[in-house]
Amino acid sequence: MSTYKNLIGKEVRFVSSDLDNNAAEGQIWYNSTGNVFKNVAGASTWSSTGSLTTARRESGAAGTQTASVVFGGGLPPSGNPDTNVTEEYNGFGYSNGGALNSAREGMGAAGTLTAALGFGGATYPSPGVRNVTEGYDGSSWTSLNNLQSNRSYVQGFGTQTAALAVGGAPDSPVNLQTESWDGTNWTNLPAPSNVPIGMLTGGSAGTQTAGVTFGGSNVNSRPPGVQATTLDWNGSIWTAGSNMNTGRRRPGGAGTSTAALGFGGYLPSPYTAVTEEYDGNIWTNSTSMPTATAMMHGSGTLNAALSSGGRTSTAFTGATYEYNSTIQSGFRAVWNSGGNLNSVKMSGAGCGTQTATLVFGGNNPPPTINLTGKTEKYDGSSWTETGDLNTARQGLGGAGTQTAGLAFGGRLDPPSSLKDETEEFNGSSWSEQNNLSTARINPGGTGTQTAALAFGGEANPITAETEEYGGTSWTAGGDMGTARENPEGAGTQTAALGFGGYAPPGGAQSLTEEYDGTSWTAGGAMGTARYGMAGSGTQTAAIAFGGNPGRVGTTELYNGSSWSTSSSLATGRQNLMAGNAAPNTASIAVGGRAPTGITPGNVAGSFTEEFTGETLETTASTLTTS
Repeated sequence: MSTYKNLIGKEVRFVSSDLDNNAAEGQIWYNSTGNVFKNVAGASTWSSTGSLTTARRESGAAGTQTASVVFGGGLPPSGNPDTNVTEEYNGFGYSNGGALNSAREGMGAAGTLTAALGFGGATYPSPGVRNVTEGYDGSSWTSLNNLQSNRSYVQGFGTQTAALAVGGAPDSPVNLQTESWDGTNWTNLPAPSNVPIGMLTGGSAGTQTAGVTFGGSNVNSRPPGVQATTLDWNGSIWTAGSNMNTGRRRPGGAGTSTAALGFGGYLPSPYTAVTEEYDGNIWTNSTSMPTATAMMHGSGTLNAALSSGGRTSTAFTGATYEYNSTIQSGFRAVWNSGGNLNSVKMSGAGCGTQTATLVFGGNNPPPTINLTGKTEKYDGSSWTETGDLNTARQGLGGAGTQTAGLAFGGRLDPPSSLKDETEEFNGSSWSEQNNLSTARINPGGTGTQTAALAFGGEANPITAETEEYGGTSWTAGGDMGTARENPEGAGTQTAALGFGGYAPPGGAQSLTEEYDGTSWTAGGAMGTARYGMAGSGTQTAAIAFGGNPGRVGTTELYNGSSWSTSSSLATGRQNLMAGNAAPNTASIAVGGRAPTGITPGNVAGSFTEEFTGETLETTASTLTTS
């Protein structure tokens, strides 16, 4: 008789509290506190996210759930004409990318956000079916060598340098031909590699040597019928796999040959929201899409997929949905509105936490830009004015907490008037302290009132100098690897992070450097180069948001080695302020300059937004008998 250990490979564990990590998925344990058997089962869900700017059908897409590129497609009302618009998805919303050289729909696609491949397709009303191939580098498309044959509604998968093109129209032997891409040329594979049946408008997933296509229609039948066919590719031949539970045309696809996701499509009528998971052997029904949709393109993995655009039964759509299969549940990261400042300002400094923030100095709005020494406290809901700085200035650095703040550097007008002043805040008033060794504007800053760090900034010229404050005076620290102004900082004096900034001739920087109390070393680069942003957190858990160029709302999180995108600010802006002692899961963005400027009529300079990080939890279920 088989035991649980023989079947699963693990014994039933006796524990006093529930297991709560990924290793618990599918396992059974005995909770001795509750005297019950328990397990954790994964849950699969679709959720809505930011929509495409341009609604479309039959676009191409490549990348992951949090870094995807969507390109081309047919425009409403009938898919004629086609578009060359490219949009990039960061996990929360879209921004415009470089346009395709040839507008078209029904392309095959492969690769990633910064190394995508689009091939074939059709351009309506003319010239019709195409053999065009283009490569994307994250900013622009380059024309590459063409497919051997014109084909549209083609299935594609792989990478930018190793892809496969399968099936497609027009109705001729091309529908049986498999073409392989080596990064330079397309090659018709020999006869054993032909597709067993003529296919188009199917879904696909995988790599050049291990792929799968599913659904679609057989153009060699009349009329072309919806099919549930699955074909597995091992790098040299196609073999028949298990049929889908629901045959459909124009589904979306994502994942690999042994962990694929097929979703949506139409039957041909009505449209369907059915989602199925493929393990390389069989298809299993999963959670349906929020809206029955077809003609979308998918990207990502089985456990983290993305559906972009397409068509519903009533209209073309830009709707985007994320599919997640996980044992954890919770809430996504989000920025929410907080109480407005009493005064509109930019280019000041801040310190403290989300519920106990201090902001000070900066500029009043145009048309009469006046330096200000105003200081305001935030209690988590509203702002209160308190004692002014002794020296009103802009572009200063800050560190500390709401009741023990530190202000240093900055500039008066005219621009040549750089300041080295240092002031300490005691909860109600500011007092003069020993000056910085080097006067500067727009330094990075972090730490506490008695152990602060000032680095970089404009000191005529831009400097890499670092200074450490010990509660009484400043002393020299190790220079940054790259001189820059307007970097942002997080962490402590002996475990700091400096990121972004401005340095000619390149301008906006994506560089990240880590400080150990003595010297700076290179960390992972930001995804978006910028300056004049704000941030908070620690050296291994930081957040960066806003900045220039573009006065963006982009938010990124740092995990000690790399940055990843998170929910964007509701109002993109530069030269904003933050409580730099706040953790990266509960930061705050204050004031700044929005794309339309900072004027009395545009109160973006008084806006407060509060960040709440993603929360996940694992819930165990009690096993019962019936």
